[in-house]
Amino acid sequence: MPGLVTAFGGDAWGDTLARFRPLLRLLAARSFNPRYWRQVDPSDLVQKTMAEAHQKRDDFRGSSEKELLAWLKQILGLRIIDEARRLRCGRNDVDREVEVARAEEQVRSLTSPLTALVRHEEALRLAEALEKLPPDERRAIELIHFQGLTLAETAELMGKTRHAVARLLRPAQARLRELMRDTR
Repeated sequence: MPGLVTAFGGDAWGDTLARFRPLLRLLAARSFNPRYWRQVDPSDLVQKTMAEAHQKRDDFRGSSEKELLAWLKQILGLRIIDEARRLRCGRNDVDREVEVARAEEQVRSLTSPLTALVRHEEALRLAEALEKLPPDERRAIELIHFQGLTLAETAELMGKTRHAVARLLRPAQARLRELMRDTR
């Protein structure tokens, strides 16, 4: 079988997938509605993506890490759509369709050629740096900077006061800048 699968035997396949885990988590956090993070954590979506990638390893036909990342993004996108449908099951059909349409739009942005080309290495560095932050700090940054939520909306989703989130955010942003500088 040609491509990355044969170029990266055994451990190399797993190591290559693991390298993309932080970036996939960042993409999942950006793409999956944060109102549902209590039911489905973005890390769970990434775990399912990785499990499926291992299971379907022989289906991958690419020959580069960039192609592997695109393939992983497709798998992640399908997981996001599946979870959006599952969570909206039994609710008003209009609400369900709006949520599924939102998820599908986010998936299109994940898998577009432009997304694949734009600052791949920088995005990977950012994702790795975010993974080093404490969970509450990471979540506050993801909600405000990647989801575009307000401080009040973020506080509500995190079960904290606006003041508590603001106190988390400032040092988190400083730490993130420092981590990004350290990885150059």
